[in-house]
Amino acid sequence: MADLEERREELQPGINGWEDKLAILFAEMVQMCLWGNATDLSMLPSMDPADVALLQAVGEDKTHLILRNDAGVLWEHVRGLKDARIDFVLDNAGFELFTDLVFADFLITFTPYADKAVFHPKPIPWFVSDVTPSDWAAMFRALKDPNFFTTLDKSMTNPEALKKMASRWEEYAEKAVFALSPEDMYAFWVAPGGFWEIAPGRDGEAVGKALDGSGLVIFKGDLNYRKLTGDVKWPNDTPWEKAIGPLAGRFPLVSLRTSKADVIVGLGPGVAERLDADPKETGWRASGKLRNPPHPLLRIHLLKLRKLTAIHVMRAFSLLVAFASPSLAQQSTYLLGLLDALRSHNLTSLGSAAVAVVKTSEGAALLAQLSQGEKTLFAPNNEAFSRLSNPQNTPTNKAFMKFHQDPNSDPSLLATVLSYHVVDGYYNPSDIVVGSIKHGILRTLLTNSSYVNLEGSKSQALVVERFSATDGEFYVLNPIGTKVSRSFKYQDLMVYEVNEVLIPPGSMTEASDGQNHTFVIDSLKTVGVLASIEAAKGATIFIPKYGYFGEDSVNPAIATQPKNITRLSEFVANHVVMGRTLYGADLVSNPQNVVSSGGQPYSFITNSSGSFVTSGSFTSEIIGTDFTMANGVIHLIGNPLLNSASNPMAASSAASRASVVATVSTTASATKASASSANAPASNASIQAANSLLSISVISILVLGMGGLIQVGGMLAF
Repeated sequence: MADLEERREELQPGINGWEDKLAILFAEMVQMCLWGNATDLSMLPSMDPADVALLQAVGEDKTHLILRNDAGVLWEHVRGLKDARIDFVLDNAGFELFTDLVFADFLITFTPYADKAVFHPKPIPWFVSDVTPSDWAAMFRALKDPNFFTTLDKSMTNPEALKKMASRWEEYAEKAVFALSPEDMYAFWVAPGGFWEIAPGRDGEAVGKALDGSGLVIFKGDLNYRKLTGDVKWPNDTPWEKAIGPLAGRFPLVSLRTSKADVIVGLGPGVAERLDADPKETGWRASGKLRNPPHPLLRIHLLKLRKLTAIHVMRAFSLLVAFASPSLAQQSTYLLGLLDALRSHNLTSLGSAAVAVVKTSEGAALLAQLSQGEKTLFAPNNEAFSRLSNPQNTPTNKAFMKFHQDPNSDPSLLATVLSYHVVDGYYNPSDIVVGSIKHGILRTLLTNSSYVNLEGSKSQALVVERFSATDGEFYVLNPIGTKVSRSFKYQDLMVYEVNEVLIPPGSMTEASDGQNHTFVIDSLKTVGVLASIEAAKGATIFIPKYGYFGEDSVNPAIATQPKNITRLSEFVANHVVMGRTLYGADLVSNPQNVVSSGGQPYSFITNSSGSFVTSGSFTSEIIGTDFTMANGVIHLIGNPLLNSASNPMAASSAASRASVVATVSTTASATKASASSANAPASNASIQAANSLLSISVISILVLGMGGLIQVGGMLAF
């Protein structure tokens, strides 16, 4: 609250960047309002007051667990409002009501979008903690109590800011800026029928007419969700607009819900089936909890149907409130300050990208990590973003074609790209090794398994190089020729400007296309190993500079006879290491126990003449290293390794060891990784699930505009 008060002038319409800053704050406020629904007496029967207080003070962000998210649609609706009325159909008294008031205060006090909030209580508690008019009165009495705002850590509060907030709320209540709905509406919320009764000629007709004038109706909690959907046990993939029947398109609405019943709709393909198949997750719909960390493949999806957009999200069990606990507010302060810093250095395109991605789960998780210890950000300049639409700059990684054509068309994809621009620790030019074989390998924050598949769940690597010991600059080799220039610091973040947008590497096919090695792909297809190489968790490939794996007479153009295919297969197998990614720095260090897919051991040596790899009696010079791909790395060698020997037992043993390594997740390190270390740990501990007990919530947003329906539904596990 204190930070918002200090920044009030920055948030005024017309001030440079005001709406971008509001977008960041709004995204966090929506999440806060949702998480407040977890503080429910029926959800916390085993917790004593101290447990609840601790829960309310938790500040650890778990946005990375979001499964489906298009919550930016809600922001786009709200930012189109002007002095609108916001309605809250209330759920729980106490702490959740407090978060509802905080959200309403933010919208009315700090944005131009709303000027009134109407709160709808129940006349009697349907469930024990439901908000009644007496609970509303009790909240405002508590606000006058100087001892009301207490926390486990006195340093976490700002008494003056809270006092100012409480005084403002009292004034709002006196002037009906905060108001309870008319008493004649109370009974409808506890009537036996569902909310489909909010229709002409039915019992809720008067309620419907009252809500028709709202800019947004926020339905809180499980019971309201069930009544919105008719309390029908729909198939979990039933579209939201179908489940809410006649309410679809009636007025803009959002449902923020902690799941405590089997009624769940709008889930993406396979989500419910995956949880149902897990014996540890029995009863996950009604329990509101997950007992197993989410699968690492979970990521944001977007589903569009006509003018309809649906989202669902899952989030770790973490209850934060920006005003009772400072973590969320501190994160907002950090992001707003970073936005100012980027703009002051004319990195406005990157600043706009940051605003776009903060409304996605992946983007929010990424931006949250920037403030967690020393990081280095490679910041593309405005010219780099402007070159993206040039067909000549189209990346070979086809997964990013959509991004390349329009970076802002898919914020989730944009967040993935930006995660490839952030590495753990500080790096100065002097930290980067000099050499054409041994490069600096920097682990980025890109861990999305749809775009990186390295052993041990390692994050994707950036390859950097300094050409000479006196060179004060260094270069990123993906894409080739990316120059790292001027730098500045923002808190614990080192920012380097780069002249290209860094596109994550693609599959081996795409990486080979970039090196014009079509013969390589043809050979791998001929012997039937391309698919297995691209699916491996980690792979190292040695490619001869002319693209042939065997003798000149054995190449894909003439390998039609069985003996030729067999011989080519033997040669190919001894150019491939499966389940292990060995960068140039590893090769120079002469790694031990490196075995090819053909079961043949490799040896490596570096001397004044260069670096060499040997397989059997064949040795070849390593002439180029560290061409990264989604699941490993490619190195160029001078001549093919014409070793046709095979040892199936050794190959099987190596494959078994690789399989074990591939399933062991890399742990994070608090120390700075060496810029020349190929095995620097991925900084992804803050992305991975740390909670053993998760609860599930559902957020569903229905927005009407231009005669079309835009629905956003979300499932948050927290």
